[in-house]
Amino acid sequence: MPPKAKFKREDIEAIAFDHVRQYGWETLSTRHIAQKLGSTTRPIYSHFSSMAELKTAVMKKVLDLYHAYQSAQRSDDAFLNMGLGIIAFAQKEPNLFKFMYNAQNMQIKKNYDEEFFHKTLKKLKDHPRLKKFSEEMRKEFMFTMYIFTMGLTALIESGWTNSWKQEDIVSVLHSAGLTQYYGYLEKVRQIQQGSSTDESAFADKAEKK
Repeated sequence: MPPKAKFKREDIEAIAFDHVRQYGWETLSTRHIAQKLGSTTRPIYSHFSSMAELKTAVMKKVLDLYHAYQSAQRSDDAFLNMGLGIIAFAQKEPNLFKFMYNAQNMQIKKNYDEEFFHKTLKKLKDHPRLKKFSEEMRKEFMFTMYIFTMGLTALIESGWTNSWKQEDIVSVLHSAGLTQYYGYLEKVRQIQQGSSTDESAFADKAEKK
């Protein structure tokens, strides 16, 4: 019987995660992990067949933290909390944010992100405003606000908003959400009145109030 592994898979994941958090993924190597373990690289490959597999495991840990940020109660509005959580994560965990949105890692992120997206969509079904919309419209609403939030995050990270306070960020997100909300209400009104055109993708998706 082969000797029992001295180090657990979770130990290796934690070291890799902490390194990415401090320095980014690019400088991570099996040699670095082995040094932290006080071992050779052999225990690493007893749990992970490749660095690609380790990257997937690290991404899962990053996304767990990212989703926790989005779920944290920063206001009385669950939808606004998501946007504020994205921005807070980018500000406080810049290396994890860059790792998560690296073009080479997007497919890994997508695979793990979908479950959280559908859970969030289900929660927003009872949102005081969004419950007026069909599920497809809520998806469109979420995606559009996500794009806006990512753009705002990029501006914040660039230093363009250095003079802003937290309440300024909240105000901009809130205003953008309201503007989009009233735009969607108008689409619903047009659909219900039969005045929408084929240019609207919501004609066969909207629910009656």
